[in-house]
Amino acid sequence: MTGFALSLVLFSTFMHAGWNLLVRHRRLETDCIRRMLLIVVIVGFVPVLVSEGLTRSLTHTAWMCVLGSGVCAGVYYFGLVRAYKSSDFTVVYPVVRALPVLLVGIGDVLRGRSPTTIGWSGMVLVVLGCLLVPVHTFRDF
Repeated sequence: MTGFALSLVLFSTFMHAGWNLLVRHRRLETDCIRRMLLIVVIVGFVPVLVSEGLTRSLTHTAWMCVLGSGVCAGVYYFGLVRAYKSSDFTVVYPVVRALPVLLVGIGDVLRGRSPTTIGWSGMVLVVLGCLLVPVHTFRDF
């Protein structure tokens, strides 16, 4: 891994951890998510629209992918806000982080490329770890 790639991964890790600490500290999960979604749309989608207006470089398929991923992100954020309203951040967040790990494995199976036993074991361990993070005692489980 190059130094630049490693720097990007570390920067992303610290940004993610900082966002989680800020949200957790202020107890404003839903407000932060709404603001973050607005910033993502402004910073990400507006430049794409301007570029597309000037160059017409995206194909119909690419636009369908952009719109599909936008709808999926919207559904994700809507569900995340609802989950934070119904339960504590320390319970919801680990579960939300665990689900995409399994979705990768399921997606691979649907594509005809089933993960190996070691791959499935790793995914299951990550999911179990995420689900056990908020558990303090066996009674909490």
